Amino acid sequence: MELARKRINLSILAVEKRIGVAKHYLEALESNDYEIIPGEVYAKNWLKKYASFLGLDWQETEKKFYEEIKRQKIWSTGQVNRFGVSKKRLIILPKIIRNFFLGLAVAVIIIYLGFQVWSLLRPPELSVFYPSDNFVSLNSYIKVMGKVESGAWLGLNDKEITADSAGWFEVDMDLNKGLNIIKIEAKKSYGRTRTVYRRIIIEE
Repeated sequence: MELARKRINLSILAVEKRIGVAKHYLEALESNDYEIIPGEVYAKNWLKKYASFLGLDWQETEKKFYEEIKRQKIWSTGQVNRFGVSKKRLIILPKIIRNFFLGLAVAVIIIYLGFQVWSLLRPPELSVFYPSDNFVSLNSYIKVMGKVESGAWLGLNDKEITADSAGWFEVDMDLNKGLNIIKIEAKKSYGRTRTVYRRIIIEE
């Protein structure tokens, strides 16, 4: 068919415009590469239209067509369905989907485990609301208030203090005149310690 087209000095694009069959399908018909064509009915109709346009004998062309698809084992063996998807591709497609979801599940598990490890190792949340840093007072008696993450050990100047079930804590302290530095820390069994310092000045 390619030789017949070239004899009349026409390009594939020119034939595409004349008979309304896409260029890549015309190329497939010329090279007997029928696997990309959506099905036998399409291939036969386009081939007949192309052969008629080129002035070729249809019976001879049709005979060669069936010999070729039989040799390639296309359509008659169900290798290509009417959408142009080969059985091999249909078999591979579920594997791709399965592998995608398997990979997604593995990624979710890894992220979950990573989050759990991070939760164990990260320092607990600790907020000291009162007093503020560099606090100045005339009264040596002061109240330390704040909130700590539930389940964390809580200490004030290296001595354990307790928080309520919601994590709130309140401690009364007697301070000395001048600069006082208090250390509030929170830690978990396997994690790092979070430490907050408060500098408090008691004026004379």
